Amino acid sequence: MKKVSFIIAKCLFMLSMGLLLTGFLPLPNTFFLSNNIAVAKASEVGDDDDKASSLRLNVNAFSLIIEDSYTLRLRNLEEGQKVTYKAEDSDIVSIKKVSNKEAEITGDTVGTTTIIVTVKQAGKTVRTLKCKVKVGPPAQSVRFGESEVTVKAGEKTTLKAKLTPGTTVETGRYKSEDTEIATVTSQGTVTALKPGEVKITITIANGATDTCTVKVIE
Repeated sequence: MKKVSFIIAKCLFMLSMGLLLTGFLPLPNTFFLSNNIAVAKASEVGDDDDKASSLRLNVNAFSLIIEDSYTLRLRNLEEGQKVTYKAEDSDIVSIKKVSNKEAEITGDTVGTTTIIVTVKQAGKTVRTLKCKVKVGPPAQSVRFGESEVTVKAGEKTTLKAKLTPGTTVETGRYKSEDTEIATVTSQGTVTALKPGEVKITITIANGATDTCTVKVIE
């Protein structure tokens, strides 16, 4: 009788091993992907990691005209965390730290660089964030590609404007003189609303302007 029990136990053991090796019986603390590939199950993220992962900059990239400034902001900073702001190329931008949550970035010379934001807690780095900055000269002049365009009511068109010099990062400000006839976005996209005629104006920082007449038809 003991011999029979031993044989049964041995068979069950061999069956279990066979299932284990073929992927039908999972290992402890594992899950399966396709083709029965066993992968170690990841441990849960701790509270500290959750807080660190919530840290965000208000932008990932931005452009600056030489001598202009922009405030870079850090969100979800925890009490006790210390922050440093550093440019990979300090010749292109200068940084004035306003607080742990804010830094004023000023464009100094034409070029592109990266701002590195390091967050530390108790002397240990918990997160490093990066933001790309492009610095260019101000625009000297602006001209629309066309002086007049025709658009059907309910449709859209994008006005093309050329700013010089070509290396400028300035985009100009668009304005519609009658938003009941047509509106315009900051990228120059015009939405025709009802029949009529309206002037769209683009203005750059030095005060130079150009105008395009938009005729909206049925």
